[in-house]
Amino acid sequence: MMSGFSTKKLLSTALLVDFVAIAAVIFRAILLDKGPYRYFDEGSLINWLSGIQLLIIAGINWKIYRLRIGRKEVSQSGKNYQILWQFLTFGFVFCAVDELIQIHERLDKFIHWIFQIQETALTDSIDDLIIVIYGIIGLLVIYYFRQEFYQYREAFSYFKIALILACCSIALDFLTQGQETSNLLNETQEMQREWLRSIEEIFKVFAEVFLIATFYKCLRIAKRLKKVVGVKS
Repeated sequence: MMSGFSTKKLLSTALLVDFVAIAAVIFRAILLDKGPYRYFDEGSLINWLSGIQLLIIAGINWKIYRLRIGRKEVSQSGKNYQILWQFLTFGFVFCAVDELIQIHERLDKFIHWIFQIQETALTDSIDDLIIVIYGIIGLLVIYYFRQEFYQYREAFSYFKIALILACCSIALDFLTQGQETSNLLNETQEMQREWLRSIEEIFKVFAEVFLIATFYKCLRIAKRLKKVVGVKS
């Protein structure tokens, strides 16, 4: 998987692809004088781009798992490090499926229906809360296997940027959710809400790019570690 690419070159290429795709849909929205969010919503070009990026992240984690599967040692506490990469692989596959068919939003609607909850500005953010829970679970698993993950600290700079961008996306998602917020934005223009929601999606797809860089760097480190183990054996 692009083994000849440096992490920086891969990052630059992925950022360029995202920038061109985003610029194209924004230009189209401006040209047609339409709200831009339709080009970021479910089934759109950017939505599919996001899903593909998440699958790429899953694929990279699977390759790391395959490299670490032969590792004999475990941590002092008996933790099997391979589970971390298995979890991340299937976690990002789930996130890709969620991105494409909006599982969290459907779950939000199901919760409203099953408990007969009236939609308000607060309850309309349930789907955002579900996304936050996804992230917290992922971070807790990484923390649990921190001894393994720390070996990949060279990738932490990319990971930090990904987290910052993801937090910006989630914050904007909360800001634009709910009837009260929508009414507030309608006083200026509904178009403003459209742009805010689009910017939220832009933060998200760029966060995914930095996650690709993070785990691609981890993959390169895993290959290096395997060579070191091979020499020692």
